[in-house]
Amino acid sequence: MFECAMLEQIQTEQDDLLRQIKELRAKLESDVKNQHKRMGDVEDKMTQIEITQADQMFLGKEIQRQRTSLNLVETALDQAESGSNLKALRDTLRELQKTEENKMSKIRKQVDGIEQFILKSLKNKLNEENKSSQTKISNVKRNYEEFLKRYEKVQTVFNGCVE
Repeated sequence: MFECAMLEQIQTEQDDLLRQIKELRAKLESDVKNQHKRMGDVEDKMTQIEITQADQMFLGKEIQRQRTSLNLVETALDQAESGSNLKALRDTLRELQKTEENKMSKIRKQVDGIEQFILKSLKNKLNEENKSSQTKISNVKRNYEEFLKRYEKVQTVFNGCVE
C-alpha cells in the first residue's frame, strides 16, 4: 500500500515536471521566434533610413551577436532532455528556467537597446531634415521679402513714369 502511494506520488511529480518542461519549452521557443522577428524588423528599418556606415556596422555586429545567442538557446532547447527519472527531469527544468531567466532576459534587453538605437538614429535624421527644411524655408521667405521690396520700387518707378 505504501509502495503504491509512493509510486503514485512519483508519477504525479513526474507528470507535473513534464508539463512544466513542455510549457517552458514552448514559451522559450515562442520568445526566441519573437526576438528573431524583432531583429528582422530592425534590419528592415536599417535599410529604410539612412544611418552612418559606422552605425550600420555597429548594429550589424550587435544583431549578429544576438542571433548567435538565440541560436545557442535554440540548441539548448533541442538538447534539453526530458528523461525518465525525476532527477533528470528536475535538472532539465532547472536548466530551462536558467535559460529563461538569464539568457533570454539578456537577449531581450539587448534587442530593446538595438531598437532604441535605431529610433534615436531615426529621430536624429528627422531633426537634421527638419533643420534643413527650416533653413530652406527661411531662405525662401527672405528671398520673397527682397522680391517684394524690389517689386514695390519698380511699381513706384513705373507709376511715376505713367503719371
